[in-house]
Amino acid sequence: MDPMLVASAAAVLVHSARPTVRPVSMEPLVVAVAHFKPRERVRITVDPPGTVRRIVVRRDGTLSVSFPTIPVDRCSGLNLYAVGATGQRAEWQLKLPMKACSPAP
Repeated sequence: MDPMLVASAAAVLVHSARPTVRPVSMEPLVVAVAHFKPRERVRITVDPPGTVRRIVVRRDGTLSVSFPTIPVDRCSGLNLYAVGATGQRAEWQLKLPMKACSPAP
């Protein structure tokens, strides 16, 4: 098999993956994004409280960013959104309600 063909196919697979956003740590909150275009500008939103941070991903399309002032309360939930300059989107949600959380008044 032609090595150039194999390398080209691998490159297509790497760049065809959908963008992702996920927490890698909850205390402090650290958010990782992946599968964006190299050096793409990405807007990350943490909700609650609605904090927005704009970043530029590395050449491999990934980056981790810390939000040390945002406490994560498992009863309030957590939504993460990442939107790239090219319009690609990713989101992640902490599912609620948790069994140990009392209902809102």
